[in-house]
Parts: sequence; C-alpha cells; structure tokens
Amino acid sequence: MNNRFYDYILSLPLVDSHEMLPPRYELRPRRDVVAELLSDAPAAALTAAGLGAEQLELALGDRLSVREKWRLVSRYWTLASHTTACRAAELAARELYGLDGINDDTIEIYDAAFRSTFGANRYEYILKERCNIEFALLFDAPRDRAAGDLSAHSSPAASSDADERYFKPASDIFRLVSPASAEDALAVGRETGVSASAFDDYLEACTRKLKQIAKRCNVIRCSGAPLPLPASYSDARNAFAAMMGDARRDGREAVHRYVYRYILSLASELGMTVRLDDGGTDSLSHAEMFTLYPKLRFEVLVSVSPGRRELSRYAAVLPNVYANLSHVPEAAGEYLSFTPYSKLICFGGGCTTVDAVYGRAQITRETLSHVLTACIASGMFERKGAEAAARALLYENARELYRVHE
Repeated sequence: MNNRFYDYILSLPLVDSHEMLPPRYELRPRRDVVAELLSDAPAAALTAAGLGAEQLELALGDRLSVREKWRLVSRYWTLASHTTACRAAELAARELYGLDGINDDTIEIYDAAFRSTFGANRYEYILKERCNIEFALLFDAPRDRAAGDLSAHSSPAASSDADERYFKPASDIFRLVSPASAEDALAVGRETGVSASAFDDYLEACTRKLKQIAKRCNVIRCSGAPLPLPASYSDARNAFAAMMGDARRDGREAVHRYVYRYILSLASELGMTVRLDDGGTDSLSHAEMFTLYPKLRFEVLVSVSPGRRELSRYAAVLPNVYANLSHVPEAAGEYLSFTPYSKLICFGGGCTTVDAVYGRAQITRETLSHVLTACIASGMFERKGAEAAARALLYENARELYRVHE
C-alpha cells in the first residue's frame, strides 16, 4: 500500500451513511465488553461459526463473569476472526485501548478499560476525534410489526431525539406504506389531523406526514417494502375499505402497492432520496421506479453477494441512481471500472456499538487506499484524480446526496 496515499485518505473526513447507535451517548447500555461485542455484528459471525443460541444468550446476560463468557465464545471468535465484524472489533481493541488483540490474556483488562468509558462522551471521542465523521445518518425505527404499535418507538435506533452534533435524521416509511389494521391507519390520521377512515383521507394523511418528515430529513427507506407493482386506485380503495371494516387480510397488497407508489411520487416532488436494498427477485420491479420517477434519487445498498447486485448497477447508466458500497467497500474497484465516481458512496458503519464504528472506519479507509493505489498503478487514475475520487467516495457524494446543506 502507498503510505503517502494512505496518509491522504486518513486526513479526509467521513460521512457515515448508516448507523444504528443509540441516539444519544448517555443511552449506551452499561454492560461488560463480551456482551458489548456480541450485541453487534460479531454475533452473526460467531453464530455462523457454530455458537449456539443458548451460549449466545449466556454471553449476553449477566450470570457469568467476563472471563467465563470469553471461554464460552473464544473458540468461535477464532474461527470468525478474519470477518469484517471481528476485524473491526480487534482494531478497536488495539488502537483505542492499546491491547494486543482480544484473547484470554487481555479480556479482563479490556473489560475494565471498556467500563471506564461509561461516564465519558464516547461519541465525541470516537465519531469526531478518532473517526473525523462529519455526521452519521440515523434512521428512526419502523413500528413493531408484531404488536402493530405506531406510537413513538423506544428502539435505540430511533432518530427523533438524536444528538444533532453527531447524527442527521432519516426516516423509515414502512408504517405509512403498509398499514396492517384500521388502528394503524387511524393512528397516522391522528398524527396529522385527518380522520383517515376513508382511502382518500388516508392518502391525505400520508401526504401530510411525508411533508412533516421532509422538514427534518431528506432520506427515507421502506423496510419490508412491498413489490412496487402497479395497483389500481379502485382496487386499493376497496381493499382499504375492507381493512377498515376489520375484514380478512387478503387483498391488502393493493393498498400497500398503491400507497408505496403514491409516496414515491410525492417524495420526488419534495426532492427526497430513497434508500433500497440490492438484489432479489423484485429487482426489475424496483428498476421500473428509476425511470418512472426520474427526479427522485435512489441510493442502493450494494449486496455482499456479487450475484445479487442487479439494482446498484443502474448507477452506471441512470443519473438518479447511486450505489452505496458500505457493506462491501472492497467492491469499489469493480464499480469504479464502469460507474462515475460521483455516483458511489463508500462508508457506513451499520453498528449498534460505538467502538465498532472506529474499526469499520479504519477498514474502509485501508480498503479504499488499496483500491485507489491499484487504480493509479493501472493507469485508471493519476494521483490527483485518485485523490478526487477518494474525497467523493468518503464524504462529498454522501453530503450532496443527503442534501445536508439545505
């Protein structure tokens, strides 16, 4: 790796395109360091390596000492230590706490050092001082689908009360798109001063709600979005009336599909950005949206699976589609070969624990340095061109796409 170019990468700020942290540093859970590690992405890696559900529950609980917990999970940690999730944790342990990795000899020292951070503003230290993150996008939490609760969500990922020094809010519109009951629809109406008992009234409530959202943020997503297939107004209205009459669930897809397209059309008028996940059987259906709403900007999270990168490739041919490489920064070399660098976003921690953000940021910087150094060596870029691409991928494109200056 070119050390001078890596130093340049290290000097640049970041825009964090996706975080799942508690909205304020005071809300960080006070737990031991093993529970902290396994409350984030390493849990999935260790589970894939063979860690059982009962073992994970013990590691997350408070019945065992931190050393006993580590003995329980250390074998699986070793098996998954090369994964991005575990590498990020190891980097944080080494560079934030001065430890020689996470192992039998360091786990208790690590735990004591970690616990000593509870009284400090860890967000200021990690996000600003160590990572140089201008801001992080923090999505509010969708409703509890099982309970059908549309009230203010208490999830750590809620952005309504997020600390503005570190976060910019973004919104999940699932609760507007996919009401599951009459009470769901009426709750949206109550929030906007509309009865919402008839379909036209519900559409008006969605209009008012999206305009409220647009006043505080420019980025939306719809977790569990319906297939964006056409649905006629009459079918949607009839299905909505049946739902309000507490009829069976059959047919509500017409409501969800019609409302989804209705909200996308309104989001286009409001100049918003819509985030989508890459790949899947519905790719062509979503691709139609790119041309149906040419003024609406779509940001596609590139899949970790190369075989599922159908939607993000439209960033190479359509001006309103962007590819977010935060899950796979190593794919930057591939995408740079066919996509203007003004269409690529490179960093998003996607973490629920703040120390992990540091590890993710370092991995992204190192990876992008390797990619762009190879681009210089191959003749794709001269040094100044590679520096311009680095600025674009790490912060300029995200800053412009999320319209934080407006």
